Amino acid sequence: MAKANVELLQAAKRLVIDHANANGIALATLFESKEKFEDAIIGLVVATLIEIGLPVEDAYNTVFGAGEYEKLRDGIYQQFELNQA
Repeated sequence: MAKANVELLQAAKRLVIDHANANGIALATLFESKEKFEDAIIGLVVATLIEIGLPVEDAYNTVFGAGEYEKLRDGIYQQFELNQA
């Protein structure tokens, strides 16, 4: 597995936590677990990269590591083809 962009994800997480703290938002009440919060951060970062103009493939690879989008895409296509048989 390629190396995820942990630095980018940690920076986004810190921004969200700082914003929540500055505005009296209790993140623990919004997310049922730490993992759900981290999933939201990953989604936020991917969506933001796409929103600012990166193609989906580039946004996904930026977050998850080089070549990871292709693996995901190929796996989905392979499952689609198996279901069509």
